[in-house]
Amino acid sequence: QNCHKQLCDVWNPNMTPVCRKTSLSSLGFHSSICDLALQSGPPTLKLGSHSLTFRHGQWVRHGRAWEKSRLQSLGWRLQSLEEENRELKLRLEVLIDLLVDTTVHMHTLEREVRHLNLEEPGGTLPAKQLELVKTH
Repeated sequence: QNCHKQLCDVWNPNMTPVCRKTSLSSLGFHSSICDLALQSGPPTLKLGSHSLTFRHGQWVRHGRAWEKSRLQSLGWRLQSLEEENRELKLRLEVLIDLLVDTTVHMHTLEREVRHLNLEEPGGTLPAKQLELVKTH
């Protein structure tokens, strides 16, 4: 029966354990606030003499390994931008050639219109002839 009473005391939901007051040292309080503060840089993990940093979705070693991967990604980005630049220069050349062809064609048509205006006795083209020149 004594055992039964001890089990009932342990499993009694109405009984709550007594809370003990803990003292907060003023020295520990400020240092723990600083420890919990958000850091501006990426998370860093130190294991013995090795140090890892979480950058761009992956853990990288400090020093040369990170610099090498960063240089490699910058090299790929540079190559991609140079290819895009070459393509844009080619497109620009094509557009300039089209503009030159259109300008030459327009000047040719203007000369034809002036030539036809000089041949006309009144000095102006009839509307049908003017439309014909504009469409060619």
